[in-house]
Amino acid sequence: MTMSDTSPTPPTRDGATISAVLSLGERIAATLDEDDLLSQWMAHHIAERLTVLETLQGAERATAENELVDHILRLWEHRHGAMFGEYPLDLSESVIRAVARLDPKPGDAFFGAFGFLPSPSAEETRLDTHLWIAQSLDIEVGRLIRQLVILAAESAADTEAAWVEAAREADTDPFLHIRDLLEQYGSEADVEEADPRAAGRAQIAAHAARIRELLAPLAPPGTE
Repeated sequence: MTMSDTSPTPPTRDGATISAVLSLGERIAATLDEDDLLSQWMAHHIAERLTVLETLQGAERATAENELVDHILRLWEHRHGAMFGEYPLDLSESVIRAVARLDPKPGDAFFGAFGFLPSPSAEETRLDTHLWIAQSLDIEVGRLIRQLVILAAESAADTEAAWVEAAREADTDPFLHIRDLLEQYGSEADVEEADPRAAGRAQIAAHAARIRELLAPLAPPGTE
């Protein structure tokens, strides 16, 4: 068996992905905390390797590119351990954590108040007003929370647009799961809206009004 038979095969990446990851590396290096010694070293290390890369050609450059891309992606994956002047995707990741808590099935009860027990039947909820309110609130509040998180996701994507775009081009899309959520819950309207955010805000207001209606029978007599 020859050495070439046992050598690891370098990952296959297209030129656009390599270029995007190298650009991500430049952005990381420029954003690492200048007052932190380790962050300074990492920034200098990335910048130095990018400079050396420009002097290489052919197979030597391809090997160096893949090694540097691997290094940048590992750093990006473990970015929580690094010190940044302004942490990348801080707002976006807070939205991602919120999305992780959402019920993945549209239309189902959100809080699952009955746990593993069967949900009350339609007849049972009809006979008990409080049970009907509890079930209706569970569903309506779930819809409201989903719409609020979607609006937060869209705002985060705007606020951190440069990081989001850089990560997406490098094939490390931070909003991958949120995009699934947007497709699943993004619009409750029957027609496509010219301004989806305005439609989302209108849906939030409608859910809030519906929740107030559901809670109205529980208010003490004489209160509004």
